[in-house]
Amino acid sequence: MTDASAQIASKLKALYQALENEPIPQHFIELLERLDAAENAQSRP
Repeated sequence: MTDASAQIASKLKALYQALENEPIPQHFIELLERLDAAENAQSRP
């Protein structure tokens, strides 16, 4: 791996690690819950 590639890889890894530590926004959790409920309602006979 070249020096430039190593630097890019290092910065990307740091960025993704920071994102992993971010809390999930409440409105996104609510959206996922509504989607789950709609999917469950649709799959019922």
